[in-house]
Amino acid sequence: MKAMKKILALVLGTVMALALCVTAFAAANTQHTITINNSDSTKKHTYEAYQVFAGTLSDGKLTNITWGSGVNGAALLTALKADSTIGSRFASATTATAVADVLKDFTAAADIDAFALVVGKNLATVAGTSTQSASPYTISVTGDGYYFVKDKNDSVTEGGETYSKYMLKVVEDVKIEAKDDHLVPDKKIVDGNQRLDADSAAIGDEILFEVTVDIPDMDGYQNYVFKMVDTLCNGLDFDHIVSVKVGNTEIKEQGAAGADANKYYTKTYANHVLTINFNNFIQYKGTAGKVTIQYVAILNENADLVAANENTVKFIYSNNPSQSGEPGWENATGTTPECKTKTFVTKLKLVKTGDGSKKLEGAQFKLEGTALNTVLVTGIKFEKEPYTAVAGETVEAGTYYKLKDGTYTTTAPTEATAGQYESTTDTYKKVSFEKTVTEAKNVGVTFTTNGNGEALFEGLNAGTYTLTEIVAPSGYNLLTAPIEFTITWTKDGGFAVQGEGIAYDSATNTFTITVDNKSGSVLPSTGSKGTTIIYALGTILVLGAGVVLVAKRRTGDEG
Repeated sequence: MKAMKKILALVLGTVMALALCVTAFAAANTQHTITINNSDSTKKHTYEAYQVFAGTLSDGKLTNITWGSGVNGAALLTALKADSTIGSRFASATTATAVADVLKDFTAAADIDAFALVVGKNLATVAGTSTQSASPYTISVTGDGYYFVKDKNDSVTEGGETYSKYMLKVVEDVKIEAKDDHLVPDKKIVDGNQRLDADSAAIGDEILFEVTVDIPDMDGYQNYVFKMVDTLCNGLDFDHIVSVKVGNTEIKEQGAAGADANKYYTKTYANHVLTINFNNFIQYKGTAGKVTIQYVAILNENADLVAANENTVKFIYSNNPSQSGEPGWENATGTTPECKTKTFVTKLKLVKTGDGSKKLEGAQFKLEGTALNTVLVTGIKFEKEPYTAVAGETVEAGTYYKLKDGTYTTTAPTEATAGQYESTTDTYKKVSFEKTVTEAKNVGVTFTTNGNGEALFEGLNAGTYTLTEIVAPSGYNLLTAPIEFTITWTKDGGFAVQGEGIAYDSATNTFTITVDNKSGSVLPSTGSKGTTIIYALGTILVLGAGVVLVAKRRTGDEG
């Protein structure tokens, strides 16, 4: 009897175990993983999944379809019927199954995008969210169904990133590819065939800038904002647009000759900010290549003479397809990272000395060079009276007269000295000035050293220069030959000089050249001690001659 009970117990246990095994085998797996690869993005994304349709998944097909927890079914059905693009195809649909029956016949990407756009505006409960910091991203969801995957609202904050296009998938464990543009502009200074990040220029020079950026992928968008915002520093003034191209097509400014009624851009420039806004940019959807903008700016007298003169560009663009075509779509935008160029200028400081130490005022020089344009000069000058100072000038006290050797003196001419003066009636004022603009393109600028023996030239470019002394200070000899030197610019962002006796301070971008004059020989003049000596020698010679003459006569008499 006991043996029979053991056998029955064993059989019953086996049956129960088999029953459990059958149950486990038959149970449906409703835990799924959605994997999103986004190899185009360099920044973190946060993705969400919403269940649009629920049902039973078999061989990749969904049956027993009902509305999922991720949407408001009634609202979604109403919105689908009202959609101007695909609404007519859902006119007779009343259930989730009926909507799914229509949807299975969608093959065109534009129709699927239109359906996804409506779904995106009628979402309810999130089924799962990704937590990874980089691609690939995974979302765990519970329940068979048809899922809508998108970037979480307000999660794309990095410059240049876009929200991914809607993704709709029947879920088992599934992998899907997300794509979003990472827009990064590139800005260069065009110098012949070179495209430079930094260069040197002279005040007054025209600088050609070129801005490029990829034409964005506008798949899934119905409207698209696209505009360039370029901020020029105070040392740069916008001058004119050279060309604007989308791919290989050049477009004109609205209202300009040859401008297309639909393909055009508008331009604004205020407070050193240049904005180019593209009209109806969505029309370039599917166009390959880049947007290329070239324009000219001029380096002005406000240029920074020590640090770089920067020029910064960015683009503002539509970055969320879920808001495309909706009221306020113009505000659903992102901003690219900024790209900068740098323009440097340099300065030349001349120090005039006498006999190696004394600082000499009144030396006149001429600076000539291949890169002179508009030069900011600090020094002194003499202006014929009457003279009214302009901004940046100070008229000093005292009246000056011009001598024939080109120097000036405060000593008025007399009847005896009138021949030394250029004019006995013209009078002059000494004027100290700073940053006076002088137009001197490839010609030269003449200047006079101030009371400290100095003159300063600001806003020079790399080039070959000649410095010639025109008038030496009174009592000093004129330089016998010009001083030649060459300033070069390196792509690494610095200046160098070739020439003797010139020092360069990279901290201030200043070249210093010291020019020394030697004082002339002091020759004797009337009434001087030297003349008295000559007179005395003359008297002795005369007396000596008389002695010789007398001696000869005596000799003759004796003969």
